Amino acid sequence: STKYAVIVPDNQQKAKAAQFFKTPLIFNIQEAKGLEYENVILTDFISNNEAEFREIISGVSLEDLKKEELRYNRAADKHDKDAEIYKFYINSFYVAITRAVKNIYIFEQRSEHPMLQLLQMRENTSDIAVKEVKSSQEEWLDEARRLEIQGKYEQAEQIRAKYLGYEYLSPEQLETIAALALDPTKKESEVKKERKQLFSYAIHHREYDWIDQLAKLSFQRAILYMKELRGDRKEYEKHLRLGNKDKVSSFVQKYGVDFTLEDGSTGLMLALSHGQDEVVKALLAQNASISPIDKNGKCALDHLLSAYFSRIHFKYKQQQLPSEQTLIRFWEKIRPQEFVYELGSRQYHVNSRSMLFFLIYMMRNTWQHQYNKGSICSIGKEKDSTTTFYFDMNSLVELADMIPDEILPPYRKKRSYINSVMALHEWEKNSPYCKSTFIRAERGCYILNYHAGIHNHPLITAEEAMKFLVDRIIRR
Repeated sequence: STKYAVIVPDNQQKAKAAQFFKTPLIFNIQEAKGLEYENVILTDFISNNEAEFREIISGVSLEDLKKEELRYNRAADKHDKDAEIYKFYINSFYVAITRAVKNIYIFEQRSEHPMLQLLQMRENTSDIAVKEVKSSQEEWLDEARRLEIQGKYEQAEQIRAKYLGYEYLSPEQLETIAALALDPTKKESEVKKERKQLFSYAIHHREYDWIDQLAKLSFQRAILYMKELRGDRKEYEKHLRLGNKDKVSSFVQKYGVDFTLEDGSTGLMLALSHGQDEVVKALLAQNASISPIDKNGKCALDHLLSAYFSRIHFKYKQQQLPSEQTLIRFWEKIRPQEFVYELGSRQYHVNSRSMLFFLIYMMRNTWQHQYNKGSICSIGKEKDSTTTFYFDMNSLVELADMIPDEILPPYRKKRSYINSVMALHEWEKNSPYCKSTFIRAERGCYILNYHAGIHNHPLITAEEAMKFLVDRIIRR
């Protein structure tokens, strides 16, 4: 049942617990944090650490526990950290117990341990009356999705393997099998089993790159699958572009809601970029993810903004593009919570409700249409340069004005406000609030900081950017 979870102290105990409890919902104490279940089973938290728990309760009596107010003291010697080790054991026991909403079942080999006696817990020698409850396949798959969202991938994968009918492979097993199956020096007869295993895993997990590699190694089932996949991708793209919701739905049923095309873009991305609101609505209703990144480094929000500006600002008319209403309707639903990037040894988090977040996405998706052109280079190395486009304040204000007030309030569209945000986050500015987002070409002229890898510029990768100690931009 999805209403029962087993919690053990550490990974070593998980295999042992699996011998007795036939459920994928077995967690060590670290994995259990943040979870809640109606019924929780604990195994040998105290018995496996008998000496530590004896020390924890040393000097504590039942009368001490009955007091309504407890007195706390720090150690006289602040440098004495000997007691710190015991925090782990008592905190783990506390975390495990508080995962239960209704019932806790405690299994201990040493039922006479003083810790259990202090808690006035006695061994139950009679039969435990537990009503058998079985969850449906749908309930289990819903549980797998919930666990995956919370980062509990091992348990989610075990559930899917059991209920979708394929072999469960641990990360270690998968790594070994993939290395053998994709080894071009191996003959088919030597790795036939591994290639079958990897093919089965890749189909259920939609790892199309692995299937493609197997096809290139002349694995026949992979060759046939890739031929069918290429045809389906072309059809799927056509129906997304035309807004054929029923046809799109049939492909989603076959390949999943996050089915990707050759360039790594998802159906949600294409539906947004072609302004197919009803298709977008249907995909989001089926929990289409906003997280995937295509091969050009773009997410769903990039696709929407890029296409929107192409229509509103650059007057593209050769295809259907998203309207202002499309932008208003889906902005909150596809906007990520934050934008994260690294620069040197620091990691920066930009909240998606900030003006800085909007400026990053606006510049990422309109740079190629800017009329200000220049070369990025280091001082004294003008020959070692690369072409770029940069923004002046006029173009930034103009672009901001095209965003509906429902998304960007009027005060944020003012030149002075935009200028203050740009100036605050200039690269290497000496301020604790600076996120080093922009490089200033000259007064009021900026590009996104290539060194941070936040610019989806096809001419300059993050690796190429590191060749340039960008001191200035030469205007053309």
